[in-house]
Amino acid sequence: MSNLREQLQELKNQNNLYTKEHKTFQEQLEKLYEKKFIISNEQYTLSKLEHINYYRISAYFLPNTTFEDIIKLYYFDTELRKIIFESIEVIEIYLRTQIAYYHSQIIAKMGNINKVVFFKLFKALSSVRNACAHHSRLWNKTLGVSFEIPRNKPIFAPLINSKKKVFFALSVIKYILTCIGDDEMDFKNKIKTLLQKYENVDMEAMGFIKEWEDLEIWRSF
Repeated sequence: MSNLREQLQELKNQNNLYTKEHKTFQEQLEKLYEKKFIISNEQYTLSKLEHINYYRISAYFLPNTTFEDIIKLYYFDTELRKIIFESIEVIEIYLRTQIAYYHSQIIAKMGNINKVVFFKLFKALSSVRNACAHHSRLWNKTLGVSFEIPRNKPIFAPLINSKKKVFFALSVIKYILTCIGDDEMDFKNKIKTLLQKYENVDMEAMGFIKEWEDLEIWRSF
């Protein structure tokens, strides 16, 4: 037991070595200058550093961009996660209710997707939900769990190159919400409104494909 305690303490000591060095907000501002970011308003920049946290913002750093655009991307991702989290919550509550009463009918309501594939889709969706819950960067992330395309559902075929991107997750959410008849959230319009609000976001980095709105999965099928 004592050896185990010693090993745990050693690991703790090693982790402490990687603790990020504390920097004042002014030092953080100077670090942004060092990274060649375009800063047009120092007071605005300092205010955001005080309210958000340099290391959280750093997940959104892109080359040759302004600090204002970085903040816009941060807020875009925040709003995107909120929409996704709320939508998956609706789906989870529905599935729990159905499991309690009509376990055998769930797959039928999902368009008779293969049961194994369906639960793989939901597992991948759960990993996206967890990213939302932990406020992790999501918008252009390569997902740790790849979505699987149901072989008997051609509606998913156009998404083959987006299996590890957030667009596939959005498409699965839209598909399930349509299947269960839950249109109260108006999911598609929320996504469109968000993209219009942040029109400079690189949709290709999210896995979106051209004319995505016209895909069958994004229409009432």
